[in-house]
Amino acid sequence: MTILRDTRKYDIERIKSEWKDIERKLKERGEVFWNDTQLMVQNNGEGEHYQNGCGGIWDGKKEMDEKKFIHTNSLFKDTIFEEILNEWNGYRARILWLAPKSLYSLHHDPTERVHLVIETNESSFFVFPREKPPVVEMLPDNGHLYLCDTKRPHTYINAHSFQRRLHMVFCIKEKDAR
Repeated sequence: MTILRDTRKYDIERIKSEWKDIERKLKERGEVFWNDTQLMVQNNGEGEHYQNGCGGIWDGKKEMDEKKFIHTNSLFKDTIFEEILNEWNGYRARILWLAPKSLYSLHHDPTERVHLVIETNESSFFVFPREKPPVVEMLPDNGHLYLCDTKRPHTYINAHSFQRRLHMVFCIKEKDAR
C-alpha cells in the first residue's frame, strides 16, 4: 500500500470556504507560511505558533516530539479542519503549500500521513519512485482523506505553470491508520 482513499467524504466546498476565511485572517495578522511552504494547524502546548513544528521538527536545541502537537491553533478552532482532526485523533497537522513549477526533495517520513487536498490541479502528482513499478498518482480535491505510506521514499510535484497545490497533512496513531 502506498495510498489508500478513505470512504468518508467531507464537504469540499465547506473546506475551501473555511480555508479562504482562515487565509484572509492569516494575512490580516501578518502570519506567513514557514519557508513559504508550511503552516501549523496545531501546536505543542507551548503557545500558539503557526511555524513552530514545520519542516523537520528541530527547535534549534533538540528534536521535538511530534505527538505533542495536538492543540488546535485559534484560527482553526471550530472549523472543519478541527472536526477532521478530532475525528481522526490527528496530530502535528500542517497546511502544506506547493507553488507552481515546484517539487519536494525525495524523502521519507517517520510515520504514515493523512492528506486532505484543499486545492490541486491536473499537473500535481504524488510520486513513489522506488516502488516496483513506480507509483505516480494525482490526489483530487474531492473531500476524501488519503492515507499515504510516506515512510517509503516519496516526493510531490506541482508541474502546473500558475496554480498552487494546497493540502492539510497530519499524523495518526498506527492503530488508527487502517
